[in-house]
Amino acid sequence: MKVLKYLLFIFAMNMINYTYAQSTDQRDLGKLSAFKKTLQNKAAEQKLIQSRTTGFTLNVELPDRATLPLAVKFYEEKKEALTLVGKIKDSENSNFFIKIENDELRGNIVLKDENRAFEYSVTPKGKVLITEKRIDHVMCVNYPEQSGIKEKVKENIASLEVAEAVNNLQSLPGAYGVVLLDFDGYYLPSGTGWNDGNPLNASPSGMSDADIQEAWELISEDYRPFNINITTSQAVFDSYPQNRRMRCIFTPTKDVAPTAGGVAYVNSFGYQDWPCWVFILSGKAGGEAASHEIGHTLGLGHDGRSNPAEEYFAGHGDWAPIMGVGYYRNITQWSKGEYAYANNTQDDLTIMAGYVGFRDDDHGNNFTSATTITSNTSGNIVEQKGVIERTSDQDMFTFNCGTGNVYLDVNTVSRHGDLNILVRLYESSGVLIGNFDGSGLNSRIEAYLDAGKYYLSVQGNGSGNPSTNGYSNYSSLGTFSITGTIPPAASNEGVVTLYQHCPYDGYAIGLSEGSYTLAQLQAMGMSDNAISSIKVQSGYKAILYDGDNFTGTSLEKTADEDCLTADGFNDTLTSVVVSRNITNEEVVTLYQHCPYDGYSIGLSEGSYTLAQLQAMGMTNDDISSVKVQSGYSVTFYDNDNFTGDSLVKTSDDDCIADDGFNDRTTSIIVSRTTTGGSTVIEAENYFNMSGVQVEACNEGGENVGYIDAGDWMAYASINFPVSGNYLIEYRVASESGGGVLSADLNAGTTVLGQLDVPNTGGWQNWTTISHTVYVTAGTHAFGVFAQTGGWNLNWIKITAQAGTLATSLSTSTMEDVDSVLVEEAVIYPNPFTSYVQFKFIGKEAKAAIYDMAGNIVMKLNRIAPQQPVDLSNLNKGLYFINIYKEGKTITRRLIKK
Repeated sequence: MKVLKYLLFIFAMNMINYTYAQSTDQRDLGKLSAFKKTLQNKAAEQKLIQSRTTGFTLNVELPDRATLPLAVKFYEEKKEALTLVGKIKDSENSNFFIKIENDELRGNIVLKDENRAFEYSVTPKGKVLITEKRIDHVMCVNYPEQSGIKEKVKENIASLEVAEAVNNLQSLPGAYGVVLLDFDGYYLPSGTGWNDGNPLNASPSGMSDADIQEAWELISEDYRPFNINITTSQAVFDSYPQNRRMRCIFTPTKDVAPTAGGVAYVNSFGYQDWPCWVFILSGKAGGEAASHEIGHTLGLGHDGRSNPAEEYFAGHGDWAPIMGVGYYRNITQWSKGEYAYANNTQDDLTIMAGYVGFRDDDHGNNFTSATTITSNTSGNIVEQKGVIERTSDQDMFTFNCGTGNVYLDVNTVSRHGDLNILVRLYESSGVLIGNFDGSGLNSRIEAYLDAGKYYLSVQGNGSGNPSTNGYSNYSSLGTFSITGTIPPAASNEGVVTLYQHCPYDGYAIGLSEGSYTLAQLQAMGMSDNAISSIKVQSGYKAILYDGDNFTGTSLEKTADEDCLTADGFNDTLTSVVVSRNITNEEVVTLYQHCPYDGYSIGLSEGSYTLAQLQAMGMTNDDISSVKVQSGYSVTFYDNDNFTGDSLVKTSDDDCIADDGFNDRTTSIIVSRTTTGGSTVIEAENYFNMSGVQVEACNEGGENVGYIDAGDWMAYASINFPVSGNYLIEYRVASESGGGVLSADLNAGTTVLGQLDVPNTGGWQNWTTISHTVYVTAGTHAFGVFAQTGGWNLNWIKITAQAGTLATSLSTSTMEDVDSVLVEEAVIYPNPFTSYVQFKFIGKEAKAAIYDMAGNIVMKLNRIAPQQPVDLSNLNKGLYFINIYKEGKTITRRLIKK
C-alpha cells in the first residue's frame, strides 16, 4: 500500500492574512532584499562605532513606528544566510532572532516582562512585515514548573514492566513526521534562536528507565491520532528529513529558560533542527510538559481563561487541556476552548494535522466494512486493537455467537489515556440494542443474546459538562482493545463446515464467506493439519491450502466430501478461502511470464483485491502478460483496493513490460467495454464511501440508505469508452421531503452536475431521475455526493448518447500562475463558517468559487498555503472551488455551514 505523501510543510510565517497590512499592529518594512541589506549595513556601522567584538546594538522599527534597541549577541553571514540573535537592550528577560536564508525570513522579538511579542514574516511578493502577536503564539513563556502540591493523579496499582530498550521506543514506525525524546544530553550548536545564539552543552536528564517509559507512553498517546512517530531512537530521528522532525530535550540545564518547566518556539516543527526543551524530569509531569511544548512547535498557543485572567488553565474535575497545565489531572486532552471563559478557541487537532496529517483509519466505520471478531470453541475472542483518530471516527466490528451471556471489555491504555470509550451494540438488522459507557474511560458489555450475528461500534465520548466540570468528545481519541468471551456459535452456522475426522466427526468449525489464516482458524478452535472432511452449501466453494496465508498446494471443493483422504488432503489444511461459487465465463486470463507463460489465472467480470487474487494463486507484483476477450477490459492497479497507477487493456498483450507495468499488478477490475447498451452500477457496490449504510431493498438485493448531507459513495473504474454525452439515471426513494445529489469523477476533480431527489412517499417507493452529462473517454472513479440528505439509492445506470455537445464549468476565465505546482490540494476546515486555509505544493495560486448553477460567485486572485481567506460573505450551502495552474484545474467541494 502506498503511503499518503503529505503536502510540503510551509512555515507559519507565511500564515499572515495580508489583507490586514494597514492594521496598527502590523507594519510593512519594504522588500526582503532591502531589509537584509539594511540589517547588514547597520550591523557594520554599529560594530565599527562601538568597536566591540562580543556584541553591538541595532535599532529596529515596530508596527507603531517606535524603535527598539536590539543587543546583538550572535551575528553570522554565511553564503545566502544572515542570522542575528540576542536580547533587547537593558531587558534581560527578553530575546530576539532574525534569520534570512535565500527568499525566506523567520524571526521574532519577545518581551516577557511586558507580555508582548512581534513576528517577522515575508509576503509572497517579497515584502517584509513586522506584526504584534499574542506572546504565546510566538513562544512558550513562563510554563509553570510543577509545584509542591501533591499530585491529584491516581496511582496505577498495576505492575507495569519497563521496556527492554527505552532508547528504541517508537509509537508509529514509518509515520510522516517524527519527534525524538532526547534524554541523553545534547550539544546545541551556535546560530539557533536559543541561548543568545551561543552553543550550549545540555546535561543528560538522569531519569530512570521507568520514568522515561512512562513519559514516552503519555506523549505517544497524546499524539496517537496523528501520523507522527514519538521515538527515543536517535537513528530513527536521523532517518527523517530536517523539515519533518523535531527534537524535545529533557535536561536539568535551564540556561534557555531558567524559571520555566519547558519552552518552545511556536510553529518551529521541522525548522533548522531547533529543539524544544523540558526541565521537569519525572514520568507523568515531564510527559505533560513535553506534550505541551511539542504542541507549540506544531502551531498551538496556550489554553487559559479570561475570568480569572490566567495564561494556563489547570482544568476542572478530572480534566485539563494539554496546552494549559496538566500536571494535576488524570485526563489531559487537546482542546478547542469549550470550557467557561476560555481565552483560546484554536482547533488544536486541525492545526496539528496541517503539519503531519492524521494517521490512517484502521477499521471500517459501517456494517459492510466491519472487522470480524473470531473466537475459539471456549468462546474466548481473539483480541482486537484499534485507534480512534478523529472526533467523527467510529470503528465497527461484527461477531457471530450462540445463545447466552456476552462479556466484552473495551479498554484504553492502562495509564494516561485520552479516550473515553462509548460502545454501541446492534442487531444484524442494524437496530440498536444499547449504549455501553463505563464510569471511567473503559466500557464493558454484559448482555444475554440470542444466537445470531451482531455488530458493535467503538467511538470517543465526552463526560460531564465541558463548560464546568467535564469535556466533550472533541479530543476523546486514542488506543483501545477488545477482549472477552462470547457463547460459541453452533457448528452448522456458516456456509462451509470443517470436520476433524471422517466422516463428519470430531469437532466442527462453521465458516461464513471470507479468508481464514491459520491464526484465525486456531482462534476458532481448529488445530493445524487436523481436518478430514467438509460440507459445502450449494452455491459456495472452499479453497483449502496446505500453507498459511493461502499458499502452497490447494484443493477446491464445491460440494460435501466425507473424507479428504482420496484427494490427498487429509490432515493437511492450514488456511482456507470461502466464497460464492461464481460460474461466470472467464473473460480475462493473467499470465506470470512473457509471452503467456508460467502459471495462469482466469477471471470473470468483477473486482479483485490482492487478498482475492492471492487466494486464487497469484503472487503480488508477478503478472507479465494478459489475454482479454472481445467486449471486455481489464484495469491493472499497482496498489491494493484499486488505487495507485493503473493500466487498461482491452485486447491481448503478450508482454506488458513495454507499458511499464511488468510485475506491478496488485489489484484488478474486469468490466465490459460494450459501446452500445448501458452499464448498471448497484449502489451498494461502492469501493469507498462516507456515512451511508446498506439495507435490504424491496426491488431485490440491497440499496444504500441513511444518507445525510455530506455523505458520498465512490465506484471504481467505470469505463466510458468514447468522449461524448451520457445519460445517467439514478433509482431513488425518499420519505422525508427529498434531497439533492450531485455526481463527479475522480474524487471531485470533474463535477458532472446535480439533481433534485423528489419525495416519493416512502423509503422503498422508487422512482428514476436522470441527467445528460459530457464525459471524456477513459476509466474513471464515479462519485455520488449528497448535497442534502434524506434519500435512498438503489442503482445507477449509464448509457452513451449520440453527439458530443455538452457544457461544463469554464476554466478559460482565469489566468495561469506559473509559480505554483498544484499536485494535491487540501482545504480546511471544510465545512467552514468564516475562514478557510489552503495546503498545496508551491507558493501561490489563483482560484474561483462557483455556486451549484455554475456561476462564479467569488474570484481569488491570489491564494497562498496556510494563509487564511475570509469567505464569511458566502451564503450557507455547497460550492465548488477551482484552483488553477498551467491550464490545469483542481476542483474541490466547499461547504459553508
